[in-house]
Amino acid sequence: MRGAIREDDLKASSYANPNDRPDVDPWMEIDRPIFHFYNPVTNESGLPLVGGPSLKWALGEVDPFAASTSEDTMRGNHFSYVDAIKSYYTALTYKQGAPINALKAKADSDARLSLYASALNSLGHVIHLLQETASPQHSRSERHNYVCKGVYKFGNEDPATRTYENFSNFRVVSEYNRTLSQSSSTSVYTATNACEENDWLDLFNQGLPEGPPGGEAFRVSTYPIPSFSLPREYFTTRESGDPTDPDLIPLATLNQRRGLADYANRGFYTQGGLDQNLNSPPSIDSPDVVFSPSSTDPIAIPGLGSLRLKVGYWKVPDAVAPSYVDSGLDSSGRAPIVSKGYWSTLGVQRSRNLVSLANYTQMGNMLGPRAIAYSAGLINHFFRGKLEVEPIAQRVFAVMNQGVSHTVDSDGYPRRSDNNGIFGFEAVRLNVRNSTDPIVESGTVSIVDQIAGGGTLRAVARYHRNACYKPDLSGERVESYSPPPALIIAEPACVPGQSQRTEFQEISVSAPIPVSGPSDLPGGAGQPLPAFVEKMFDFSADPIPINATDLFIQVVYLGRLGEEREAVAVGTFDVREPTIVAAWNNTDYFYNNSIWLPQNSLYPLRAADNFRSCSGLPAKWMYSVVGGALDPALKFPVTGNNPGVARYAYLFAPPIGAGNLTIRSVPVMIPEPHADVRVSTTKGRQQQANKERIDSSVLAAPQYCRLAAPTANTYWCWDPIQKRRGLRFGDVAQPIYYSVLLGNNGPDVDSVPLPAFTSMDLQDVGENKFNIPGPLQDCPAQPISTTASEAEKKRFDLQQELIEIEEWAGWIGLPDEP
Repeated sequence: MRGAIREDDLKASSYANPNDRPDVDPWMEIDRPIFHFYNPVTNESGLPLVGGPSLKWALGEVDPFAASTSEDTMRGNHFSYVDAIKSYYTALTYKQGAPINALKAKADSDARLSLYASALNSLGHVIHLLQETASPQHSRSERHNYVCKGVYKFGNEDPATRTYENFSNFRVVSEYNRTLSQSSSTSVYTATNACEENDWLDLFNQGLPEGPPGGEAFRVSTYPIPSFSLPREYFTTRESGDPTDPDLIPLATLNQRRGLADYANRGFYTQGGLDQNLNSPPSIDSPDVVFSPSSTDPIAIPGLGSLRLKVGYWKVPDAVAPSYVDSGLDSSGRAPIVSKGYWSTLGVQRSRNLVSLANYTQMGNMLGPRAIAYSAGLINHFFRGKLEVEPIAQRVFAVMNQGVSHTVDSDGYPRRSDNNGIFGFEAVRLNVRNSTDPIVESGTVSIVDQIAGGGTLRAVARYHRNACYKPDLSGERVESYSPPPALIIAEPACVPGQSQRTEFQEISVSAPIPVSGPSDLPGGAGQPLPAFVEKMFDFSADPIPINATDLFIQVVYLGRLGEEREAVAVGTFDVREPTIVAAWNNTDYFYNNSIWLPQNSLYPLRAADNFRSCSGLPAKWMYSVVGGALDPALKFPVTGNNPGVARYAYLFAPPIGAGNLTIRSVPVMIPEPHADVRVSTTKGRQQQANKERIDSSVLAAPQYCRLAAPTANTYWCWDPIQKRRGLRFGDVAQPIYYSVLLGNNGPDVDSVPLPAFTSMDLQDVGENKFNIPGPLQDCPAQPISTTASEAEKKRFDLQQELIEIEEWAGWIGLPDEP
């Protein structure tokens, strides 16, 4: 429908001005206001033959009071609470299937934004209906309709029954219109139907010569925001078995109900209901209604005479915040909500009970803050679901082999060479728990835990892409060695039209994981929170591209939450962008504790038959390559060129505090001796903007955020990869070589520098240990011969201790010493 919240729309035939008509409803034309009434005492709309209770219309459920509620599939309202939940969840997870291309991805991105808008729009419609229960006419099913055109025109109500809403609107828009007129604007807000706007404005202006009372009550509220375990309780807390005959409901029961409709229904008079026999408020002649001892000053009404009023005061029961003090109350906490009037015209007087503009002002000042607070409470309830997402102990979310053969298409998507699918991360491990706070029911001491069950979890990766990416990493910024603090960074030459950061956000969505209860998703029962549970999400059908930028991992839950049949809970973690870790065979040189020397018979040029990549503290096995004599994992450089390289991509969490993330490379030579195990550290790669939308000038000035946190208001982090011995290796470049002394790391290979290579033999096979379901294995040590001497065994044990000490020191951020 046109505009934001059009819950008051009628069929097009009811509008005199075509510009006021709603857009065509794809479901059917509906006169929505006939569904805007709900009497919580009788549990019905009270409108014969037409419409239905606004509670059902708002929630979209067959029976909101059923022990197990269900969606009303025949509902006419498609801006209900049910629709808001559906749109919200779909906005988080929607993506078309294969084939993937930029055109479809942009359409998906636009659709998700529209779905977010639809979720908020639907929630806005529900809020509109909730706020309307703050009108006693809506919560007591009293008609006050008026249309300018159409069949309903013949059922228009008289002005006296329509004053409250029009006057409340007038209080609000008059301030805006006054401001607009001062700015010479010709556009104004209307308070009533366009065809009678001027008549009402004349009436209000004549009755209020000093101007309308301020509308602060409709904009500012200090009333405490309520919380309830179910959306319907914001409307009413009546129970499913409560009588619907008002004569059978004790007054004490009515006064204990805590919904907004309950409060408005029992608390105020309406012009059309002054003579009704209500349970609450009491009869005007009841001693509970105390009238002021003297008349007010006469109010002149042109053409009618003068009006004198006696004001009736009554204490409106509030079961949610009984200690809240409204403005305008007398010393006993009673509100002026009704009047007795005397008309004086030509010497003839007649008495009349009425609700005056002053009474309406008091009503608005009491109902407005509650409408605001209850609306805020329902919004809080809708978005209450929270998941806490944390990395596993190793702070690794995903691992893949960057060396597997792949290409990049014209849209900048990396494609596997074997099946043309997206080349990326196919599994994500993380820790998750339900951190949704228990609900403390307002007006009671009841605490309702928000336990999850009967639903599903999905992981969603949200990202942009570096369309400049290339399999050989030529689409990356490259840092070459230079003595600190100098930096030598080369910028890539991107193909025109292939941006280093695509304009719109894309997502990859995992397969669902069922949640049957708190064992699958612990939490929701308050502090202390239970331990996290580790989950492994399958992205094989929708991999996270290796060239993802601005990467976030979300976990989305849909299912029962507390007492609510279907709710959404979300948790998000800002991960590092794909961090390329490379290890290469550098055995053409060894380190003798002072300088690099060419290989010799004691420290020979050797291939690593097998290779293991590990990460974390304690180190776990992430990737394995088992080769052999004819096809080793890391080939040795042939005539000083073409070294074997293992190049993996990691999705890391940021390190803890000032610490680092650790990578352990374990070469295995058959037979021994093995080249030394090498440990490196990284902060993880950042390739991310600090805002979703940035302009080209920011992209043109990338920041090296791994070195120093940027201070600009808007910035684009793009950390470079490392180039050594003439080759682009990755964010981590680990040479594999022999050292004379145990655990001794040589200086940077380009500090000498060692001779440059012109090509590499990139390893494209292996087993992704990280992606195997179940607990991660400990990082395996290099094998030691069964015939090893005691001295060799001691050396081996010492080496393992030194490796673990080095990893610990790197993990906590101690300076790296050779």
